[in-house]
Amino acid sequence: MKLAVSRWFHNSVAIERGPLVFSYGIGESWVKLRDRGMTADWQVFPTDAWNYAVQLDTEALSESIAVEESAVEEGPFTRQHAPVRLRVKARQLIEWRAEDGAANPLSPSPVTSEEPEKMITLIPYAAAKLRVTAFPQNKS
Repeated sequence: MKLAVSRWFHNSVAIERGPLVFSYGIGESWVKLRDRGMTADWQVFPTDAWNYAVQLDTEALSESIAVEESAVEEGPFTRQHAPVRLRVKARQLIEWRAEDGAANPLSPSPVTSEEPEKMITLIPYAAAKLRVTAFPQNKS
């Protein structure tokens, strides 16, 4: 399947492969607020950094994004068992922060980050409960 980039809010980028859109699955810490009969109210907090700007050459996606495939296991749309993963270079965007438990709006792309380059792993959107799907694009 072909890799593709779509443009979203403030010229951010989302990465797609075939019919799937991919997200960065953020580590989660769940806190139960109260029981409501057969259900409950929960609040979730990130346990990992999440504020990344991706580094992509949109003209040569196959050189910018590594595709990893594995056998389909039980629960393919879970963070642990996603059978397709994309690895992309990114830099943390320190000025993109959360306030009152919600991420601030994205800065318009392209952005500049001098933080160390890191490879992040993206999984199918449905495999992540807490996720970032539209990323600022870092100037190359």
